Order: sequence, then structure tokens, then C-alpha cells
Amino acid sequence: MYRWAPPVMALSTTTTVRAAVLAGTGPAVLSGLAVADDFGSGRLRRVPSSGIGLRRGLRACWLGPRTPPAGPVRDLVTHVTSHPRATVPPPDPHRPPAGSTHVRETGCVPGPRIMQN
Repeated sequence: MYRWAPPVMALSTTTTVRAAVLAGTGPAVLSGLAVADDFGSGRLRRVPSSGIGLRRGLRACWLGPRTPPAGPVRDLVTHVTSHPRATVPPPDPHRPPAGSTHVRETGCVPGPRIMQN
């Protein structure tokens, strides 16, 4: 049986996670697209895994009111939220509370959960 190791650090962007891994801080789970060049050059190695059930919620964010602006942003949000397999992830405990300046200045709509294999 495996035990979950506590996180070494919490980073907010793929770029900073990638840099930490390249610096030897520890392993991470990143999109293959984000590290394709690193795999190709041998700087990073892929570790096969199965049965872990990694998931991530996606969010569409924009500056302005909660209603997405007309055009590509609204089209994307409409498509994603109307997709039959879309589910709303649980609330993010790190998200600012409703009514905070951050939430008033940006719109943010939860997207579908994506199963990573």
C-alpha cells in the first residue's frame, strides 16, 4: 500500500513547477505538452503510472463581469458547460471568497473534470 507524501511546496504556474523539478526539488505531475521539449532532450523523464486517477478542474477566466464577453470566450464557455460529461468540481479552498475584489473584477466558470491516464 502506498502513502501520500506531503507536498514539498505549492506553486501556482506550470512554468514554476517545471523549473522546480529541473532544479531537483522533487517530482511533479505536468501536462506532456508543457514538458515535451524536456522529454525530447532528456532533461526530464516520464514515469509510467496507472490506477492513480489524477484529475484536474479547468476554469475559464476573463476580466469583467460574471457573464462571459460575446465572441470566442462566450462560445468556449457555452460549449464546455453544455458538454454532457461536464461536472462542476468542488469549491477551491484557495479561491477568494465571494464579494472580494478579485471575484468582482473577473468572471470564472468551472469547467469539466478531466481524467488523466
